Amino acid sequence: MHGADEHDLVVAAATPSTVKAAAAFVALAGLFVALTGLQVISLRWSQPWRNAMPLVFLALGVAMIPLGAKLYRGRAFAAIGGLACAGLCALGTCTWFVVTWGSVFSLMNIAAVPLCVLGALFSALSIPATRRMDEARARLADQGLDVGF
Repeated sequence: MHGADEHDLVVAAATPSTVKAAAAFVALAGLFVALTGLQVISLRWSQPWRNAMPLVFLALGVAMIPLGAKLYRGRAFAAIGGLACAGLCALGTCTWFVVTWGSVFSLMNIAAVPLCVLGALFSALSIPATRRMDEARARLADQGLDVGF
């Protein structure tokens, strides 16, 4: 291997710290969002949308955990998905906190809000790096060096 090949191998194998941080925040936010949904799943409200929110939190939270693992591996689709899911969860958990202020006090929800914001922020910052990693992996695979990164 010479020149660009070695550089491609380094880019494909080395995960930048912004990508690692994004992966950690997305997976941790997913855990806390899922736990928020699990914590209030047995409660019933008069508005139907409030009854559906715990299931939405569970689904999004559980989806964010493997998304964080894929993001750690430097997949660009996971960075974009992490941005979308964490951003949606940040809006949802903030809204849930305000709407349930007088009836439910959830420390899981309070922890989920900043984790979701940080997950969305770091996912957005990691998109260029993950795209470079995907492109380097594609060039290596074209040369027959698909090493499973």
